[in-house]
Parts: sequence; structure tokens; C-alpha cells
Amino acid sequence: MAKRGLFILILAVLVAGGVFAEMSAGVGLTLGMNLAGVGEAKAGVYTEKIYPMMPSIFNIGAFGFFDATYVETSVSFFFGFGEATYVGETKDVMITNLSIGLLGKFPFDIGNGMTIFPAFGVEYQIVLGVSQDDNDFFKDIFRYNAIDMSAFWIRFGGGLDYKLGGSIFLRGTALYGIRFNNKMESDIDILWKRDIEDRDDASYNAGLKHGFVIRAAIGFSF
Repeated sequence: MAKRGLFILILAVLVAGGVFAEMSAGVGLTLGMNLAGVGEAKAGVYTEKIYPMMPSIFNIGAFGFFDATYVETSVSFFFGFGEATYVGETKDVMITNLSIGLLGKFPFDIGNGMTIFPAFGVEYQIVLGVSQDDNDFFKDIFRYNAIDMSAFWIRFGGGLDYKLGGSIFLRGTALYGIRFNNKMESDIDILWKRDIEDRDDASYNAGLKHGFVIRAAIGFSF
């Protein structure tokens, strides 16, 4: 019941935003970095550091957005590049991603055709493929599919709109994000506890997973 009420509330906000807000849409480029910290597995006095296989991934791609003044939805398609280390061997990897985002924002007109806005929202990053030497890297090693690396993000930051004239404007956005565990990371937690006979004092922390996104776009009001 609570979930249904929350859904109705969100829908009402979106509908109200669409009725009373100025609409715009645009396309642009996106750059970002995904970072992963050192995890930790514990069982009683035993502690083991779990180092991320891919500590940093650089992302580059394109995105489109639809804006209703207080709400922005976006779809991004981008590639991630980095190194993966497994059993002492390091290889270059490329990750193909599709992400869908929803941001709440509150714009402030600061004059001279410029508007700034704080923003907060969520994003679902879908991993379409992970390749190394034209092979499905994760499936070959871990028996996982690329989609199992998909995960939700919480994003917050801000942006700037600059009117060029008429209905055309430029938009720059910078967002920091924290990522939730994907299926592969959640399974490691389950397997770790199972391997040590489900001890009550067993725990696994995959480490902080975070990153940032910088976007530049051209938009059109209508």
C-alpha cells in the first residue's frame, strides 16, 4: 500500500510539472568516471581485504534529455574503458552501457540569460556488454552475463543553462553518484557467508562504489 501511495505521489508530481512547467529537450555529450573502493570480508577475528577487479572506469558517450523545469529525464548511451585484474593478470576492457535517469531540480534565474539549478535523483545503469579481445570477459571468467553488472545510482549535483537566443540554450551539468551493489557483488556476499558455514559474525562489504558525470548539451524550449 505504501509503495502504491509513493508511486501515485511521484506520478502526480510529474503530471503537475508537465502541466505548469516550460518544456524543453536536447542532446549532448557525457563524460564520467566510475570508481570502486577496497572491500572487506570478515568472520570473527579473520579479516580479508577484497580489492576491486576494476578500480576505475572512464566513460564517454552521448545522451538526450527531456525537461519540464522541475524534472529532467535522460537516456544515455556510453562506453567505459579501464583495466581488469584477475589472478594477477591485467587486461584492457570495454563496457557498453545504457542508462536511464530521473532528476528533480529547482532552477534559479541569475540574470544575463543564465539559470542555475541544484539537482538530485536516481539512475539505472544497464550494462549491455563487457568485452576483452572480442570475448564476453565476465561470462568467460565468472559465468556471469554483462547484464548482471547493472545497478542503481543515486545522483546529486547541479547545472547551468545559458540562453543563446530564441528557444535555444546550452546546458552544463555536473553530478556525483553512489552506486548500489549489482547482482555479481550481491552474490559474493551470499557465497562468502555460505563458504564459512553461515556464521552469524560473517560479513562482506564490497567497498564504496561511486563516481561522477559531466554533461554538456544543446537544448530547445517549446
